[in-house]
Amino acid sequence: MGFWHSAMSRPVVFTALKVAAVVGTILNVINQGEVLWAGVEPDLPRLLLNYLTPY
Repeated sequence: MGFWHSAMSRPVVFTALKVAAVVGTILNVINQGEVLWAGVEPDLPRLLLNYLTPY
């Protein structure tokens, strides 16, 4: 089984998505916490990158 085949297998993707959700949320709170609590619209590219980074 090759690297990409195993990396894209259902269990690996499912685990990676769970980790990305938790770590991405923490990164967003750290990086854009003031903006999120102020009710201002966050920077969407940064928000998405915070979730993509741990994946």
